[in-house]
Amino acid sequence: MRKEYRRDIIIPTAEEAKELLGKELGDQRMRLGEVMSYQPLFKKLKLATDGVHDIFHSARTLVAGGTLARWEQKNGARLRIPEIEVGLIIHDSRRKNDGYDWMHGVRAAKVARGLLAGEMLHNNLRLIELMCAWHVLPDAWTPKQIREIPEMIIFEDSDALDRQGRRGNLNLDYLRLRRSLALVNIMKSLHSKTDERRKETIDPLQIVAGEALDIGLLIQ
Repeated sequence: MRKEYRRDIIIPTAEEAKELLGKELGDQRMRLGEVMSYQPLFKKLKLATDGVHDIFHSARTLVAGGTLARWEQKNGARLRIPEIEVGLIIHDSRRKNDGYDWMHGVRAAKVARGLLAGEMLHNNLRLIELMCAWHVLPDAWTPKQIREIPEMIIFEDSDALDRQGRRGNLNLDYLRLRRSLALVNIMKSLHSKTDERRKETIDPLQIVAGEALDIGLLIQ
């Protein structure tokens, strides 16, 4: 699953992406209940609610990663999807700031080990640690054998797809999968709709999941 798109690709609108997901993924899309099943982990992490890399970001990347992984899997990729999803929830959980905190990935990896040791196979936990620890660095500084792990590609594309609003503008050159491009505008819609609801007292994960359901990223 290497970089596989060309400059002449037309990125679908949010509504077109919804139709595309319905056609190509159908009832294999991520379900609302699957997102909400991670609520205990979100609570353990005690994520911030008012930053750039906060609980809203973690929840949106979870939806993006769950969607993209299922889409790639349906088209033949062999993936450990729960590990992608858990890694995305944890990856920015121990940032000290929203700027260049180069060690936050390593701290997140340690959190993953502390929370999940004994709950999953060593190799699966190791994958989560690798994704968290290495997602911070540019590709040029990341060993190829890590950069080309299929789960890592989906992980990084999912993180990049939430680069909207206060996180800056998404550079399409950072996306490595063709199907990631198809999610650009529907993820932009999810970001906008959830960012508008930041001041509500409802659980942020519930807000993100509900909006993702409304726009067709999730199903019941």
